This record gives sequence, structure tokens and C-alpha cells, in this order.
Amino acid sequence: MIEKLLSNGKLLITEEVLALITLLTIDETEGVAKTVSGVKNEIFNVLGSKYTRKGVTIENSEDGVSIEIRISLYYGNNIIETCKKLQESVVQEIEAMTGVVVKDINIKVEQIIKAS
Repeated sequence: MIEKLLSNGKLLITEEVLALITLLTIDETEGVAKTVSGVKNEIFNVLGSKYTRKGVTIENSEDGVSIEIRISLYYGNNIIETCKKLQESVVQEIEAMTGVVVKDINIKVEQIIKAS
């Protein structure tokens, strides 16, 4: 849970909200087919201090959040440019909507899918 102090109290934002913002941004990013998740990640989610949902892992620390995204890309897109665009979009959306500082975003491209 992320806590932000406001003038008349405090605001609590769950990691799930950050994951949902990330997932919506991924859906809007051209060239990204889908997120990739596995049973192993879901098991570590239960045991660890990280929040994982559908290929997006959020880890909260005092100096901001770290996000790991596991994705599939469509064949023919520039991998580096697509990932840079995704990073920039996720940072912009999370910081604009929540005020939470995004420390880093690590992207793992796990599959290339031929567009139909």
C-alpha cells in the first residue's frame, strides 16, 4: 500500500491500482500484443512482498515504485522503440494519476507474435 499525505488527511493507493493503470497503458501501446504471466510468478506473489497481476509486478519502496512488465510483441515492430514508448507512457500515466514516483520500469519481452 502506498501512502500519500494530503492537507486534510492521507490517501492510500494499493499496488493493484498501479497494476491496472499499467495494464490499461499496455493495451493502448501500439506493437504490444499482450502481457505474459505464469504460475511461478503467482506463487512468488503469495510468498513475497511484491504484487503481481497478469504479467505486471509492482514493488513499493521508500523512494518510489519499481515495475516489471512481461510482454509479447507483434512481429515487425522495433523492440527497443516499442519498449521505450511503453516505459514513457506508463511513467506518465502513473505519475499523472497518482503522484507516485516511478523509480524504474523493467520490461521483459518473452514472445514475438505474428499479427493476424
